[in-house]
Amino acid sequence: MKNQLPSWLIILAWIYFGLVYGWFTAYLAFGDSCGLLALANSLAVFLFFPLPFFIILAFFIRRKTFWAGLVCVCGIFIWLWGGLFIPKKSTASAQNTNINQLSVMTYNLLGWHTYTDNQMQVIQNENPDVVFLQELNDAMAEHIHAELTDEYPYFVLSPGENVTGMGVISKYPIYTADATLQGNHWVGDPQIVTLEWQGKPVYLINIHMWPTNSIIPQDVRETSYYRELQAQAISDFMDFMDFMDGEYGVIVAGDTNTTSLSDAYRIITASGFIDSWKEAGFGFGHTFPGSLVPGSSRPVIFGIPSPQWMVRIDFIFHSSHWQASSAQIAPFDRVSDHRAVTAILDWVE
Repeated sequence: MKNQLPSWLIILAWIYFGLVYGWFTAYLAFGDSCGLLALANSLAVFLFFPLPFFIILAFFIRRKTFWAGLVCVCGIFIWLWGGLFIPKKSTASAQNTNINQLSVMTYNLLGWHTYTDNQMQVIQNENPDVVFLQELNDAMAEHIHAELTDEYPYFVLSPGENVTGMGVISKYPIYTADATLQGNHWVGDPQIVTLEWQGKPVYLINIHMWPTNSIIPQDVRETSYYRELQAQAISDFMDFMDFMDGEYGVIVAGDTNTTSLSDAYRIITASGFIDSWKEAGFGFGHTFPGSLVPGSSRPVIFGIPSPQWMVRIDFIFHSSHWQASSAQIAPFDRVSDHRAVTAILDWVE
């Protein structure tokens, strides 16, 4: 059977294996230190899309060396993303009644529009206890005041023009904290609020990190560097909390404009923050890009829109005081270029 296969097909397979090995080696050695590599890291999952074809091909080639190469490629995929496809015990929705559970949502609203009804419905249907909002504009802030104050009587809203607005709404009392995150180039100024919940001290940090809007390597590297500085500011805040005897639970949520293979992500998780989706979600959990309404960041190349939901850049991180029991993607509102993420967090300390 193997002699019936054209030789170019086998050569193509080995070229593909070499491409995966080369990228993975560079990723481990250099991270995001190079602009082209940072771009490749952010889209690396698509490098594995041809893998099923080569798995099928292996059954016809039946060479030990070919199978060894294929197993290594499969091992790389499993090491990076395999844990996301292990079923986890989860609750059905964010509407929980356990007093030791707190449900939180992060939601980038896309601040360039005034189509607020669909987004209000997403929040009401998911019904989380706390909502972190990015790109909060005046129209949405007014709608929240008019429609959601009975359900969310506590809020810290800082609407802004276009994409700079930020907000936190809550079913439990929240107050602006006397603390800040260091660093520049935030899309919207980070919000730090304290939450009064079950007598436990909790800090909530709402973030919107700097985006990459170009594929020019120098721009990619520069914006990656900005996010790494912002990630370090988040890490420094965790270090400060540890200095305060670690009694405060911390939740960091928002649009990070980076993926789980980035150096910025590694800085955040190395400081002790836990990714709720990796802990309790299922699947890739991609949240961006979505709609094509004016102002959307969904790429359009030669008049052809990119596929939807290419990457996961909206995160809910939590300190070790919590354990995520559920994480899910909210339904698409058909307005924003992001989908909201909701997680249920159980207090374990």
